[in-house]
Amino acid sequence: MSERFVIRPEDPGAGWPVAERCARTLRQVCERLKREGGAPVEVVIGEYRRRRSLEQNRLYWSAYVRPLAEHCGVSSQAMHRWLKWEFLEPELVVDPFTGEILREGEPTTTGLTTAEFNQYLEMISAMAAEQGVHLPAPGEHAATYGWPEEAA
Repeated sequence: MSERFVIRPEDPGAGWPVAERCARTLRQVCERLKREGGAPVEVVIGEYRRRRSLEQNRLYWSAYVRPLAEHCGVSSQAMHRWLKWEFLEPELVVDPFTGEILREGEPTTTGLTTAEFNQYLEMISAMAAEQGVHLPAPGEHAATYGWPEEAA
């Protein structure tokens, strides 16, 4: 079971209805754990970051990755992997005992916000233009898919 609650400044009642639903859900989970046991539950409270949308991801694969892959004669998966390594920061694998960086793990798009994902698409578009491949600018589709370019 996974629940996510987002409290926004514009919510009526300063977000209290959402906070009360969150507290009710947490209370139910705690009661179930006490009664039935089970795996620990993680509760995280932090600033909301709008994650890249499924629509953005579909656009990425259909309008960015596939045309570039076809242009280069490689698979879409190979192009996706190259784009991540070219434009995103790698995940670092750190030895927990020494703090030494052991290696760089493969970069990922899954944790990007909508704004970060748009920046990623802009970098890809610029690189593609240098190679003579026209790709849409992220803003061309932002309204269609409901993600503001400045969203965080």
